[in-house]
Amino acid sequence: MKRVSLRLMAYSLLLGTLIHCKQAATPIPDAPSPTRDDNLALGNPSGAEPSPFSPNNFLVTRSTYSLSYNNSTGIANWCSRCGGPVAPVSSLERLRESLHG
Repeated sequence: MKRVSLRLMAYSLLLGTLIHCKQAATPIPDAPSPTRDDNLALGNPSGAEPSPFSPNNFLVTRSTYSLSYNNSTGIANWCSRCGGPVAPVSSLERLRESLHG
């Protein structure tokens, strides 16, 4: 009898909690949230801009990557690539076999 009353109390407590719970309203962000496909989802580390006034920190944005180009050194300061899907193991094994015979 004691177990039955404990179960009834637990079920009523659970039911009461579920009835009184309601989902909090989520605010709509001003700017779109970064997605997994966004090359700069984690930010722009050097504050690079696509401006001729910053030739050593020039932002280059492509569909598959973004980078900061340094005109003085002729190389990138940093590069960011979106994390797309990874090739299945079978594809990698076929590539390895074709390269090594």
